Amino acid sequence: LIKLNDIETENDMELYKVYASYDDDRNIIVHRLINIKTNEEGAKLYTFRGDANSGSGSFETNITYDKIIGEYSGYSSVFLGLFVLFMQSNIGIISLVLGIGMVVIFEIYQQKVDVVINKRKEEILETL
Repeated sequence: LIKLNDIETENDMELYKVYASYDDDRNIIVHRLINIKTNEEGAKLYTFRGDANSGSGSFETNITYDKIIGEYSGYSSVFLGLFVLFMQSNIGIISLVLGIGMVVIFEIYQQKVDVVINKRKEEILETL
């Protein structure tokens, strides 16, 4: 899980900073901006590349500003990201439902036990 900062305008885009953008399948790609060029219509086109990659893929070239989500802030949390992924899985949802169910069942039985204990206390006090 990472934190992104908003980008106010296209002019705020800077070379060699890391940005998140959508590819054609609406997957989020987080890579470094390595080139800015302008096409015939005057629109800026961006080229990105992953730090571990030797070149840019087709999904990283000619990206328009409307596909850019934000700038990477430098904050990331591996454990929170893993938790979110787990909760989006089937076993995560089942675990959440079972956990909530167990708490509800415990509360119901705890109330019944409290009633029985209070009744016994009253009976003992009456016999004294």
